[in-house]
Amino acid sequence: MPKSFCRNPRFLILFLFAGLLKPDIAQAEIIPSIDSPSFGWVRGTPNSTFSGWDVFSNETPTLATILDSTPELPGQFGASAQLRETSGLGIVVGSGNIYGLSGATTFIVEQPGLNLGPSASARIVAQFQTLGSELNYGSIRLSGTGFTNVLPNFTQELSRSAFGPPGGGQGSGVNVRYLAGWDLSQNIGNYSLAFESAASAVSLARFQLDTFATVTAVPEPASIALLALGVSGVLLLRARRKWYLS
Repeated sequence: MPKSFCRNPRFLILFLFAGLLKPDIAQAEIIPSIDSPSFGWVRGTPNSTFSGWDVFSNETPTLATILDSTPELPGQFGASAQLRETSGLGIVVGSGNIYGLSGATTFIVEQPGLNLGPSASARIVAQFQTLGSELNYGSIRLSGTGFTNVLPNFTQELSRSAFGPPGGGQGSGVNVRYLAGWDLSQNIGNYSLAFESAASAVSLARFQLDTFATVTAVPEPASIALLALGVSGVLLLRARRKWYLS
């Protein structure tokens, strides 16, 4: 642990609270539902996928960065997302949170896409829960084939409450649940989501990522031919009627 961190009582107190405690899982996320304005589908709906972490682990303990490719909620098609902490300033603590010790932490989440073809559009919804300090909400960006660093179309702070020692004061922070969403008028292949904390002493407690694609039906050649034949027939009837009346 860095000496500068140990000399700062605020960081030590926040580490004890935000790093080692886990909030109630029942209050951690919005479960997708048909009636939810942010979703409009349920998990398991055809052409949807999801990944979620309630407890983080590190598959690369010998490296400075963190990799967790085993979400507790894996994608329904058997493909799992990967979450990485790339600054080298984060650690996985006993509660399963990723805590930023001495600077801003940076994250990249890579999600296998649905690849439904050019007639598909998609909505992507990410949910975050942090303790202690907060995320830099302006850093949340989406990238994929044909789009880079796209800001969310809609955001919502789901909840905010005080977090830390009783009575607040030195070492106090906040427990924040935040939602960000994108509406993309294109097929979604593999994509990545990047975000970072605004400062040190941020504890990432949970992360959820849902994707739902809408497929626009493309008429088959036979249907197009029948439609064209019908239009031609109507035009021919109109022309004969005009000739008869004249």
